[in-house]
Amino acid sequence: MVRCLTVAYRGTRYAGWQRQPNAVTVQQRLEEALETLRAERTRVVGAGRTDAGVHARGQVVHVVDAPRASGSSEADLPDKAYVHGTNRHLPSDIRVVAASRMPPGFHARKSARSKLYAYRVFPVEVLSPLDGLFAVRVDPRVRAEPMREALSALPGRHDFTAFALAGGAHTEPCRTILRAQLEAGSRGSLVFGFEGDGFLRGMVRALVGTLLEVGLGKRTPREFAELLEGAARSQAGPTAPPEGLVLERVRYD
Repeated sequence: MVRCLTVAYRGTRYAGWQRQPNAVTVQQRLEEALETLRAERTRVVGAGRTDAGVHARGQVVHVVDAPRASGSSEADLPDKAYVHGTNRHLPSDIRVVAASRMPPGFHARKSARSKLYAYRVFPVEVLSPLDGLFAVRVDPRVRAEPMREALSALPGRHDFTAFALAGGAHTEPCRTILRAQLEAGSRGSLVFGFEGDGFLRGMVRALVGTLLEVGLGKRTPREFAELLEGAARSQAGPTAPPEGLVLERVRYD
């Protein structure tokens, strides 16, 4: 049995998901809370390594040192305890929203079939501070249709070197995008959606930054598509701010 948790968090105050020696991260806070709950050292593995300031609605993690199948243990707790008990020891911007038991061999990252990210922008002159926690203001002149045309080039397997930040742990720049879309959101927002089998460090934010250039007429949809052939990072657009990005869901068989 492998203990699996679904975690939501507001990433504003954290240096990303993954533990770091000199900064507070979401993984660190979650492991500290679980250690208090279980009264033993606990480590977790996340499905995705979200960057500093990025949020998650459906991050999935598994507990590395899962409870023993037999015998008494402080760690052998029901699913409800893993939800409500852990949340009592977490800051208010991190929450375990669900817990379950998965078959032996389940791995939050390696067993994932796809991840779904959303990025929200508001084409307005002034962005409300109520929206600014989870969205980014963009030039009101941005046009959705050229961006939708550019997005049509994304489904399939491509070399995303042009959209990868330096310092990532990847050795293979190719990823498969299953779905890419741009939809109208609430209160006049635009929401980019990307589902793929994996994403390079900073990839979604770089895609959005480049697509916004398409929407402003600074490059054409065809020029965007040409970047998917392994172009250098310097040839693509800027990396969009982290506030607008949310890891929405991780899919498994």
